[in-house]
Amino acid sequence: MPSNRRTSLFSKKSQRKAVFSTIFFQNSTLCALVFGFPAFRAIFIAEGWFSWLCSDSSNGTCNAQVLAISSLFTVAAVTSYIFPLLSGIIQDFKSPKLSSTTTILSVILGTIILMISSEQIQLYHVGFALLAAGSGCQPSSLSMTRLFPTHVPMASSILSGACGLSPIVPVLYNFLYFIGFSFLTVMSIHLA
Repeated sequence: MPSNRRTSLFSKKSQRKAVFSTIFFQNSTLCALVFGFPAFRAIFIAEGWFSWLCSDSSNGTCNAQVLAISSLFTVAAVTSYIFPLLSGIIQDFKSPKLSSTTTILSVILGTIILMISSEQIQLYHVGFALLAAGSGCQPSSLSMTRLFPTHVPMASSILSGACGLSPIVPVLYNFLYFIGFSFLTVMSIHLA
């Protein structure tokens, strides 16, 4: 006799694992991305960011350029500590989905802004700050530990630990850039 209960394509357990894997991927690629700054800095210098601050007589980089690029990290570090607070507020008053979506959209917008920034459109600080907004994914992801009620501590540890993986991403971008991929290609990979 056929069952009247609806059957889903995936079991509840499979769905939970898929959601958890997605959140793990999000945390490991976005959460602490800006802390891979040294790898980013090499790309920014190679791309000539803030090179207009150097006098014509300087060969290569100059102190003013290095300081301007270093200030990006300061802005991003502050943002990476503020955005989880904002993300947590959105999560508490709206939903974890909205919190996570806001974080992802901020990172996408930041990436696009970095791609279009130039001497004429100097939005580097805004773009890098929005890139740092990826740190807001952690508060929304921690509510996902409830998917595994008997393993909450382990799930929480895994998702928190995933944030520690994200500084590796700029190192991979650095590798791609210096083997010949353009900055726009590398940032497009980030958008994907």
